Amino acid sequence: MISAKKVSLFCGTGGVGKTTLSAGYALSLTQKNLKVLLITIDPSKRLKQLLNLHEVNGVMSQVDTTFLNSQNQGELWAMCMESQTTLQKMAERTGKVSQFQNSILKNLTSKYSGLNEILSLIELNEKLKSEQFDCIILDTPPGKHFIDFLESAHKIHQFFDNSFIEIFDYLNQNATVSPSKLFFKKIVQSGLTKLLSYLEKVTAPEFVTEFIEAIAILYQSKNEFLAALVLGEKLKDAEFSNWFLVSSVEQDKIEEMLQLKEKATPFMHSDQYFLLNKCLAGKIEDWNPLEPELIALKASILKKEDEIEKFSKANFLNTIKIDEVVAIDFKLNEKKHEDLKVIAEQFLRL
Repeated sequence: MISAKKVSLFCGTGGVGKTTLSAGYALSLTQKNLKVLLITIDPSKRLKQLLNLHEVNGVMSQVDTTFLNSQNQGELWAMCMESQTTLQKMAERTGKVSQFQNSILKNLTSKYSGLNEILSLIELNEKLKSEQFDCIILDTPPGKHFIDFLESAHKIHQFFDNSFIEIFDYLNQNATVSPSKLFFKKIVQSGLTKLLSYLEKVTAPEFVTEFIEAIAILYQSKNEFLAALVLGEKLKDAEFSNWFLVSSVEQDKIEEMLQLKEKATPFMHSDQYFLLNKCLAGKIEDWNPLEPELIALKASILKKEDEIEKFSKANFLNTIKIDEVVAIDFKLNEKKHEDLKVIAEQFLRL
């Protein structure tokens, strides 16, 4: 049985059904009378289409779950992670919104850029601090970007390491002076004049000033970054989080998932779940075709699925098979609802 924990993370390579399974799991928790928040940091934003979200990115919206016809009806809220929105909220909390209009910061929060994964961890931490939800589910980005998310806490640690502490302390002691000017002065004093001179030659002179301002602005929110660092460690606690590693029989990406698991192991606890999606064995075991071609097809499907399942059980602590969803295709929204309902029912049986 899967215990509902404060945070659940769904991860995997692209195209394995990670977002659909995270939504199905979220719906199963609402049927336990829980208030659930589902956040996607997958840049494709498939969740928006899946749950018919109409709010702008970075804003929570409640999902209509009446199609479940459940007696124990909790609440499902969802949002698509938007780095610029998170940065804007951080700016508002500092009371210095105008300073956060820095062009370098805007570039750092664009799609697939450096700050996205770190800001996702900050967003998750803020939602946890609000104590509005019983459970928060995170639909992580695929592949490499998932590893970037896991390493974001390490990146925070590197940024706030000893090489910056003296500069930051100096800024604190001289709060009435422009942070960028102080920062620039301290960098020059620390022997980095040549680097800055080089940057001025290969870029516009104002780039150096904006770069220094961007670092100073991020420092103003250092407590939020450091809190996210603590959260990154807490995600390793088996009592606090569930980790769901998703692969698919259809995509046959279990080898890629194994590589992903090896890279992610330092950031997770060992009690994780491997979800093997789109399994057909349960659907066709009672199918008895007469045509030789169909008999061969059934045997091939069962053999492939059996081999993948054996491989997964040999490499993962907990393997769970999720049946392929075969829904009646009425209108598109009705089909999506039926698919999600079937997946939610599978999770409820676990």
